[in-house]
Amino acid sequence: MTSPAPIRAQVATYDEIPTRLRPVYELGALGWYEPTQVGAAIGAYRSARSKAPDREPVAPLTKLTRKEWSLLLSVSAPGEERAYFLRSFVSKRIKLKD
Repeated sequence: MTSPAPIRAQVATYDEIPTRLRPVYELGALGWYEPTQVGAAIGAYRSARSKAPDREPVAPLTKLTRKEWSLLLSVSAPGEERAYFLRSFVSKRIKLKD
């Protein structure tokens, strides 16, 4: 199985962003595309998994809107990554604002 694309901190052009990850980027104040809160959560997970693939990372406490939660599940890679976010929600590491 191939590893999912990393979430880069800054991207110069929209075309450089993989199609599946485009919804988690927004145009920043300095003209670069930067990850949103959803992108940061996915990026933190992928970074932690690449550093220690044998251990499941602990999700930071995060509050998301229902729309952000839906986006997180739709953009996360099917399988282990999506299951990780669902477990984080059930364990109340991720909470909904509204």
